[in-house]
Amino acid sequence: MKAAVIGSESQKGRRVARDLQEAGLETIAIDPGQSAAGFDVIVSSLEGFPEKEITSAEAAGSHGVPFVSGNSDPDSAEALIAFAESRQAKDAPVVIGCGWSPGLSGILARLAARELDSVRRVKVSWVVSTSGPDRNRALARAMLSLSGSAVTFENGAWTRRQAGQEGEEIFFPEPIGWKAVQIARALDPLTLPGAFPATERVVVKGGISEPFVGRLVRRIASRVTLASRGSIERASGAYGQLIRAAQGFGQSSHSWSGMRVDVTGTAGDATKTISLAVVDQLSNLDSIPLVVSAILAARGEIVGSGTLDSRVTPESFLPGITQRGLRVARLDRRDS
Repeated sequence: MKAAVIGSESQKGRRVARDLQEAGLETIAIDPGQSAAGFDVIVSSLEGFPEKEITSAEAAGSHGVPFVSGNSDPDSAEALIAFAESRQAKDAPVVIGCGWSPGLSGILARLAARELDSVRRVKVSWVVSTSGPDRNRALARAMLSLSGSAVTFENGAWTRRQAGQEGEEIFFPEPIGWKAVQIARALDPLTLPGAFPATERVVVKGGISEPFVGRLVRRIASRVTLASRGSIERASGAYGQLIRAAQGFGQSSHSWSGMRVDVTGTAGDATKTISLAVVDQLSNLDSIPLVVSAILAARGEIVGSGTLDSRVTPESFLPGITQRGLRVARLDRRDS
């Protein structure tokens, strides 16, 4: 099998290309929109730039080649969703949200929902560490997600809330522990309500593991409109000295990032919450779900277009991430 990777010049793209090669796929870097002839799958490691992804997906589709995207940029979400939904059943698959959040988050939500008769609430929480080798990527993700206007699903309708608000403490498996998270801009509130017709609320919350850095980033994000990676770079330049000082002062004893999914609903006459979580280095969380998605697509095991969680089952997807070292934990409600 042969894979083409877009965005392979980034740290994430290089990791994805390496992992695909190790999985036995011949892997070649291509530019956005380049011909997809001769490939079994096109894999996008881009963050942002939805127009480049759509152009690449169209090029892939013209040759009947599946296109998978790990783009987690919140401002790209609506454009990519609309494009995927416009695809016909006969078209080559276009699968978006093939990361950890969005992506693995929705798959875990569907897995948890199987233990319930109906789903009322879904909450996805994530935390990133700015202490390790992934510090710059973690900082960019947090700054972009915790600024601006976030979509949430409330009482049967979509609404917008200020990102960075409604803070709470959430427990993540060790070594992370209890961390502060706030409403974050994300894809899941736009897509998961369709999977659970009775749901009343879908929200995503995110945060930074190091409290001092987290408080500074939230303060900056509340004052600066961060609508793109470019605006992050400008904000980082303007506030760079403060951020670097905060990172130096607020170092954590670990560099782990994590995600937790809480699905609440009814089971018989009782209200029940199922909580699943995954903890690892951010580079693993970012790349492994995209690699597994690409392999499944190249094998022809993904049919149709849409978000990852709507295209694969937990049974078909989770073994692939487990083989690559990601472990899903079920949380005891007494601890969480």
